[in-house]
Amino acid sequence: MRRRLYFMVSDVARARRIRDELLLARTEHGHIHVPAQDGIPLEGWQETTVLQKSDFVRGAETGLAVGGGIGVPAGLTALLFPRAGVNPRPVTVPAFP
Repeated sequence: MRRRLYFMVSDVARARRIRDELLLARTEHGHIHVPAQDGIPLEGWQETTVLQKSDFVRGAETGLAVGGGIGVPAGLTALLFPRAGVNPRPVTVPAFP
């Protein structure tokens, strides 16, 4: 299982010490990413991507799980217990060539 560790430090020297300790603990260099303000020198470090800064993947997984968890039971309930005057029927969608 992979884990993410986030460190908030006040200066570049502390960030370098943390990076050195992670490298001594056998963390691969490619797995260390550094988010920083514009203008901070990050020579030799991998900067975080937009997806890592926003945590988009985790949010998409959570949204899919919550949406599916609510949408499937709600859809089944709508099919099994229709409102008065509504007649739900299965629809076949033709495949496009």
